[in-house]
Amino acid sequence: MDRMKVTGPTSAEITAPVAAPHAGWRGLVDRTVAASENVSRRPLTALAETLAIGAGLAVCFTAFGWVLLDDQAAFYRELMPGTWLSAALLLFTAATAIAIHRAAGVPGKRDFWSISAIVFVALAIDELTQPTVFLSKWLRTEHQIAAPAPFNDVDSMLVVALLVTCVAVLLRHALVLRRHRTTIVLFAIGLTLGAVSQTLDSVVEPTKWEFVAEECLKLSAIPFVLAGYLAALRDVRGSGIRDAASQQSDASSAPKPQPASTSVG
Repeated sequence: MDRMKVTGPTSAEITAPVAAPHAGWRGLVDRTVAASENVSRRPLTALAETLAIGAGLAVCFTAFGWVLLDDQAAFYRELMPGTWLSAALLLFTAATAIAIHRAAGVPGKRDFWSISAIVFVALAIDELTQPTVFLSKWLRTEHQIAAPAPFNDVDSMLVVALLVTCVAVLLRHALVLRRHRTTIVLFAIGLTLGAVSQTLDSVVEPTKWEFVAEECLKLSAIPFVLAGYLAALRDVRGSGIRDAASQQSDASSAPKPQPASTSVG
């Protein structure tokens, strides 16, 4: 924390603490990273709980939208609870990736985990701000640009391009996943569900129920990806604990130097 000096008429100096500009954000990130470390102890349990909570919320979102607004998809649209839930899961996934990078990565060096954190923060921002929606509307109204078949609209085409770019960037550093088999399985399930969700959005005729199905699949896909990162974090922390224990054991079993004899014959 920085300090500020204040001088008065008596020339006495008073040192007052001044909060660093980004200390609040750093503290929030550190607390979220610490939370991910705690959850990573049982990643499959966390997956089951997240899916159960997500399913319950999806039922509530759909029912409330249908009864209150005559639109079952209302609570999944821009800046509605469904969007905030997706963004929260994406941000927690980013925090988990940061935790893995801190535990296993080289400070200042880009790896799969640090790039994952950047990707999921970007996806969370996209989920909250929906820039592709505004860009597609601008392209359609100002330049009369329409999406080619089989895409429904320019927005879905832009989202597909964004997702493919993210996957391509991560694949360049994905060899590290060979040490995390559970993570690979969970990623495969999550990516499959995500691909089905995006296919519905891109090529199936848009309806309210189609939108609900698409969003529910997305809310099911993200927890599997998150669980994959949690499983990797568990593996990394477990190997780190074993290495530390091994080093301690080696140090304790090392022969101790004998004191030099001081006897005079």
